[in-house]
This record gives sequence, structure tokens and C-alpha cells, in this order.
Amino acid sequence: MRKFITLSVLSIAVLLFGCTDTQVSKPTTVNVESSGCKIENPDPDGYLLKICKYLTDHKDDIDTAPADISKYKIKSIKDGEYSRYEGDKEIITEAIVVNLDCCYRGDVAYFDKKTKEIIGFHVGDL
Repeated sequence: MRKFITLSVLSIAVLLFGCTDTQVSKPTTVNVESSGCKIENPDPDGYLLKICKYLTDHKDDIDTAPADISKYKIKSIKDGEYSRYEGDKEIITEAIVVNLDCCYRGDVAYFDKKTKEIIGFHVGDL
């Protein structure tokens, strides 16, 4: 998997020279890119990048229109559950529920609480 991280001048200066933000101007955005997903101002846990990659991989199964998946912003993160069915059996997984800013009532991504991998996605109600 190809991953790119665009560091700001400030980040490089701090890493290499120990400069502080009084010595170098602050960046306006930070970009993270992976497999065609480019996220501006990513969250520290990487949820937005994982969501974008998941939706890109499942673009034939999940229609997120009118959302631009690379521009999602997180509205809230909370503990919860994700349920799915295997045949007649309901499987309930402890999850991290990430509510997104688009669309209508908000799209929602579910991450396994233990592995932090995305396990499901629901588009917002109309």
C-alpha cells in the first residue's frame, strides 16, 4: 500500500532543527495521502484516511453522493456497537462510532474497538 505524508515547513523545522513556531510560520494545512485518498487536516487517529480508503475500495457497494469523501470532517467520536448478520445470527461488536458532517443526518463509520479497523459504514438518512 502506498502512503504519503506531506509535512509542513514547521514540522520539518521542529524535527530537524528544534525550531519553535515563533521562528517559523505556522502551516495552514497538513495533507495525508494513501491509495488515491488525500485528506486535508487529518485527525490524529487516522479515521478520515481509513474511511476514505474503505469507501474507495467499496465504491461499487456504497453510494456516498453527494458527499466528497476526501472532505469529510468528524462531528463526534463515541463508544458504541456495530451489529451485522451472518445468516440468521446477529453479530454485535464493540465499536468506535465516528459521526461525519455529511449528509442529511450524517454519515457514520464504525471501527472495531480492539483493532481500530473500519468494520462498517452507513450513509445518512434523507
